[in-house]
Amino acid sequence: MSYKVAIGTSDGKFVNQHFGKAAQFAIYEVEDKKFNLLEVRENNPACGDNGHQENAMYDSINLLLDCKIVLISMIGVGPDQVLFDKGILSYETSDSIENALQYVSSNIEGKYF
Repeated sequence: MSYKVAIGTSDGKFVNQHFGKAAQFAIYEVEDKKFNLLEVRENNPACGDNGHQENAMYDSINLLLDCKIVLISMIGVGPDQVLFDKGILSYETSDSIENALQYVSSNIEGKYF
């Protein structure tokens, strides 16, 4: 089974972005415990100098609707619940992308989808 994972990363090496401040998401395909970077999607962050922008949060979520999991360094209760309601799991970590993807494929995949 193949599925997509969105990762909030600023450097392509670590999960290091807060969901509301992520300017981009790296989209990986996971299949048989192998990972392939498909693309990097640019995002308009929901949290900025002027506070939280509700519409931008939904735009960020809509950007990731084809993903099963979002790996992020931090996410608030609101966006986490909206993702969950849309069938997307979020997982907070500050690990390397490789380690985080290995964790997902070994511990989450079979339990939730």
